[in-house]
Amino acid sequence: REPGNDMLALSGSEVLSGLVRASVNGGTDPESGLSAEVWRGYLALTFESQLRAKSSYIQLRLIAAAGEGREILRVERSAPDGSIVTVPQPELQAKGQRDYFQRALTLPPGEVYVSPIELNQEHGTIQVPYLPVLRAATPIMTADGDLFGVLVVNLDMRPILERLRSGGQFGNAVRLVNDDGAYLVHPDPQRDFGWELGRPFGLSDEFPSLTDEALGDAGGVFPVEDSEGALQAIAIVPASISGTLPVKLVQVVPFEDLLQSAKTVGESSLLAGGVAILAATLLAAFMARQMSRPLSQMASAVTALSRGEPATLPVSAPSEIGQVAATLDHYIQRERLFGAAIESSDDAVIIGGLDGTITSWNPAAERMFGYSADEAVGANAAMLIPPGREEEFLSNRERLHRGETIRLPATERLRKSGDKITVSLTVSPVLAPDGTIAGGCAIERDMTERERLVDRLQQSEKMEAIGNLTGGIAHDFNNLLAVIIGNLDLLTTRVKGDTNSAELAETALQASLRGAELTRQLLAFARRQPLEPQIADVNERLTALVKLLERTLGAKVHIDLALSDGLWAVMIDPGKFDSAIVNLAVNARDAMQEEGTLRIATYNVSIDRDDPYIAVSLAPGRYILVEVSDTGSGMLPEVLNRAFEPFFTTKAQGKGTGLGLSMVFGFVTQSGGLLNAYSEPEQGTTFRLYFPRAEGETVSDDGQTPKAAAIDWGEGGHILVVEDNPAVRQVVTRQLQDLGYRVTETSSGNDALRILQRETEIDLVFSDVVMEGGIDGVELAKRIEQEWPKVKVLLTSGYPETLVRGKNAVSAGILSKPYRKSELAERIAQVMRS
Repeated sequence: REPGNDMLALSGSEVLSGLVRASVNGGTDPESGLSAEVWRGYLALTFESQLRAKSSYIQLRLIAAAGEGREILRVERSAPDGSIVTVPQPELQAKGQRDYFQRALTLPPGEVYVSPIELNQEHGTIQVPYLPVLRAATPIMTADGDLFGVLVVNLDMRPILERLRSGGQFGNAVRLVNDDGAYLVHPDPQRDFGWELGRPFGLSDEFPSLTDEALGDAGGVFPVEDSEGALQAIAIVPASISGTLPVKLVQVVPFEDLLQSAKTVGESSLLAGGVAILAATLLAAFMARQMSRPLSQMASAVTALSRGEPATLPVSAPSEIGQVAATLDHYIQRERLFGAAIESSDDAVIIGGLDGTITSWNPAAERMFGYSADEAVGANAAMLIPPGREEEFLSNRERLHRGETIRLPATERLRKSGDKITVSLTVSPVLAPDGTIAGGCAIERDMTERERLVDRLQQSEKMEAIGNLTGGIAHDFNNLLAVIIGNLDLLTTRVKGDTNSAELAETALQASLRGAELTRQLLAFARRQPLEPQIADVNERLTALVKLLERTLGAKVHIDLALSDGLWAVMIDPGKFDSAIVNLAVNARDAMQEEGTLRIATYNVSIDRDDPYIAVSLAPGRYILVEVSDTGSGMLPEVLNRAFEPFFTTKAQGKGTGLGLSMVFGFVTQSGGLLNAYSEPEQGTTFRLYFPRAEGETVSDDGQTPKAAAIDWGEGGHILVVEDNPAVRQVVTRQLQDLGYRVTETSSGNDALRILQRETEIDLVFSDVVMEGGIDGVELAKRIEQEWPKVKVLLTSGYPETLVRGKNAVSAGILSKPYRKSELAERIAQVMRS
């Protein structure tokens, strides 16, 4: 039965499924992105692992169902050294006319055909030396239920047949015949497989007097004469191979040998023998009573443990049974502790065979990769390998085969959603009891968030270093300018009568003053400019600024002012704040090519340690947020990463110094706040200025300090989260799960539509607006309104709500990023109850 079970396991493996998907989809697997040739390489490694593990397996093949039945892949144990090789494609053969292939094609999925034992053939000719084989074959189907091919394993039957040949009693070898009575094994090897070699000779030929009863299915012991007339006793035992292939075991003993054995017994003391037999019987009955109960307890306990149920072992039983039970209990307790450690580990622990088939998958692996244990166990670890990492994966498997431990500080893996994550990886060989390598244990730690934090820290340190450098230079340069400007002032008074000299001195003085302004800007970036902070009402200052901005920006730039009531007071330098807002507004006008919408909004926000956007750069506490957004051309990621660096500009020569955003950055940071930006090409840009609340001071309509919003925990439900940023998706999923919702997550609008077609119990879709590839959140919301009108939709975006609605007519609610958990809970609950 073993080859049949192996065939079924292989037919359902992810490696074979990946090759089938790639083959029927133009050569590329739509789920993993891997090519058919890559999957074929993985399958070859799987076949090789099976041949190494099973010495009786001599060949594994995948044969195409279409055409002439040509082999897709063949891995075999080659003679004479027994090495395992993958047969080159030009040497693959057509097997469409072979009986085992034709029979397997007629089977339903999950059934296995077991062939008769026969001599192996190559290119239609019996192989020499003779090689008796048994073949197991099963059909392979596509996901649509169409026939793709046939999976075949060849078993070398020589060891089994030779053991039968030499395993008889009374010095006589056992005979083995097939269902037709033809010899598979005979004491005379020349009689083996005679029907295939042109010299048929069977059981009826050797014993012509055998009756139909003896040749029937019941078997038994019969007296017969052989072909030479000698009287024989023949025992026939019906059997089957893999439960489907009938054979008969035959033992032949001359009658004279049996009579000699009876005579020997008859000459012994029958009385003494009877007494001995009686004593033995009584002793056996006594021992059986002493041992049966603990043995029964042991059997029941082992059965329960195999089902994962609690059980009590008879550790206090007398003699060896109690010792065995105590030893077994010790190992069980150790395994339970080991299992508990794996289950509670924060690292993904994945155990699998040498072919990559996953056999163990802990909860941390579920969280890290998005696959449940039911989905992962039985699949191949290749599903976690992103494109471009196949060679590393194959190299690691070869090293594992050699017994090496693999340690990678950083590599990439693929989540179920298709997102790449960075992990540290350690893979250790798992040894079988006989010392051979049975598989591997991989421990993987998600380093994605750590790398993101390191990048942000490095960016912060870089800005700090640039600030220190520019601040020091500006400070020293100011000292030089003070000398130059002072001397030029003196010189100007002395050359008043000399028009040419006076003009030269004035020109030099104006240039020096522009240099002084430049150093002032550098000091602003370096957070070393003198500030005059005071309690300020940001709403009042922005309201007053609008009139100035309307004249500065021009008639084609519409200003949308959205100020929150009850805004907290802040401690800032009002003049520097005004300059910062004007600077951002002018940049927005240039990005919009002097036509578009500029939105300025204010909010009260509270930052906690779990905030995924800004907690790394700001201490937890209360802040006011000023949001300045435009509908301009946006920035590429590489431009956005350098936007606050001094002298960096994308404007044409002479159109800007590259210090505007640097000054804003320096002012906000020096005020104890944070400046960050969110931008995508052709989608506009949003700058967010966070300023710490001035404790004890507030500006509100009723004079009362606004209270923190209470979290609305909702009433449960199933939410589909659609977000292409892996870090944000992970955080919002955890937030919603904490709020009591069941969550399904995906990274694209197209995948969301497929999930909605499959899942019938989704209550709400929470989707980002701007997503790369496929449809965006607005289009997704429209499709849901048309096709699933009962499903609620809430959108989220890094752009202000007015800009999103201004560009796209959509009825779904919009939650602006970043948001607190309490804000998310409130909006979700509102939409769910609406």
